[in-house]
Amino acid sequence: MTDKTKHQNLVLPQSDEKKTWDCGHEGPTDWHISLSGRKLKPTDETKESEKCPDCQLKDLEPKLTHCKKCGHGILPGESCIVYNDVGVCCMSVKCGPGPMGGLPGTWDGEKYIDGFTTGAIRMF
Repeated sequence: MTDKTKHQNLVLPQSDEKKTWDCGHEGPTDWHISLSGRKLKPTDETKESEKCPDCQLKDLEPKLTHCKKCGHGILPGESCIVYNDVGVCCMSVKCGPGPMGGLPGTWDGEKYIDGFTTGAIRMF
């Protein structure tokens, strides 16, 4: 991990209201997660989860990878491209087009899945 990617991952409560979650922890009912320098809002699915925001963050952290070119965090389901056989590139504006001839795909939380497999690229 480069200096660009060193961020503290936190649950950021958005209200003082708390509840006891099914995981047994007490936590906020409204929150954002700061993950790898990105502020993520909970989806309806994560708000209805049985796990508290802290447990959700712990589950998400190992599924995150970082762009080998700029260090930006890439979450499961996000587009990426293989970068010189050493990792993935997020294809953001600051990264440019990525490696020449690279095949766009998706990060699944464990590995890169090419665009043909995911259906993002179709041949007619």
